[in-house]
Amino acid sequence: MKHYSVILLAAAMLLGGCGLLPPTPQNSNEYRALMKAGTPGAVIDTYVVDKSYNKVAKVIQKQAAKCLDTGFVSNRCTTSQSGHTNCDKVNFIYTPTIQNDGKKMELYVQLRTEPNRLLVGGTMPKNGIYVSVIDFEAVGKNKTRITAYHPEKSFTLTSTAVKHWAKGTNMGCPNMTEDMTGSS
Repeated sequence: MKHYSVILLAAAMLLGGCGLLPPTPQNSNEYRALMKAGTPGAVIDTYVVDKSYNKVAKVIQKQAAKCLDTGFVSNRCTTSQSGHTNCDKVNFIYTPTIQNDGKKMELYVQLRTEPNRLLVGGTMPKNGIYVSVIDFEAVGKNKTRITAYHPEKSFTLTSTAVKHWAKGTNMGCPNMTEDMTGSS
């Protein structure tokens, strides 16, 4: 199925590919550093919304719990040269985490599969690979700076949804199946 192969490709591209995978980021700081290091296909999107940090943090916490703690099942079938077909059911599980110290907040989304089908260099983080990290910071009384880190061709819908949630322009949930594949 399209989703299965695309996530393997996306993970390989994000992590360096070519059979020589660098260590998989084990936390949001390592993911940020990887994205800032000029990883091919890395996107860093920074913008300011005209809402207080507390208002933005409240809506992001609510929407992340509602929309990003999700998953889906994909069935993948392959046929060998001898004509034997083998089908594999894979559960894709997203886990959002928010850390908020009252002045700064970070939202990160991790992806894991059961059984594991993700390419990693080294150890797989507990909740899976990091696919998106978004930082929020107060910049004055009624403004919040948001910086999103994600791969160029996938997980853009998550970043776009967060932007809309923060601005209050659209409270809908992203389609995480489409978000993973970059087909929107």
